[in-house]
Amino acid sequence: MSSNRPWELVTDPSYFRGLMGTMVTAGLGPKEDVWVRIGKMGEGKRPNYQVHGPDGRIIRFNGASHSVFHEKPYESFEPENISDEIFAYPDVVKLLARCLQKL
Repeated sequence: MSSNRPWELVTDPSYFRGLMGTMVTAGLGPKEDVWVRIGKMGEGKRPNYQVHGPDGRIIRFNGASHSVFHEKPYESFEPENISDEIFAYPDVVKLLARCLQKL
């Protein structure tokens, strides 16, 4: 099953925990000024994502390992491959809670 909102299909809470950790440690500023956009590709197991800082900087991450994306980590994913929705830290906490409810 694929979706253009694969973050709604994630069943492993560790994905969201890793994403939250990345948001805090990405070096882009305080967590309240950092937000994320999640990839729309794939089947919702571990979508890639990009973290945005308050100064406009972007860092892309591999959703499986939460490591810096190997190819051009400081450029945005193509617009059609990344969510229009933005998620602040509290939003990701809600996604984690929703994931935990499905268990």
